[in-house]
Amino acid sequence: MKRLILCALLAGGALALYAQDAELIVRSSRDRIKADTVSTRSRMVIRAKDGSTSERLIDQYSKDGPKGSRTVIVFQRPETVAGTRFLTMENAGGPDDRWIFLPGIGKVRR
Repeated sequence: MKRLILCALLAGGALALYAQDAELIVRSSRDRIKADTVSTRSRMVIRAKDGSTSERLIDQYSKDGPKGSRTVIVFQRPETVAGTRFLTMENAGGPDDRWIFLPGIGKVRR
């Protein structure tokens, strides 16, 4: 019985040590990563005052460069907004440039 309790205590201590090491590894990894390009897929939930909700599925692509960051957001769902694209270009010396492509009318608006 004493051996069982001792083994359980050792295993619990090893597990706690492993968890701390894993957390440290993940934190160190995140602190070390420097990415010039990033892509993400997100789900946006929009809640109205009346409690109703709607969802958007969006992909985002970003790139850092010498003139600043460039970001494109592409709406994937629902069908009413699918294909809509939003481009933002940062300008170090002035305001950001922003464009939106509206597939329903096939035009770009600044």
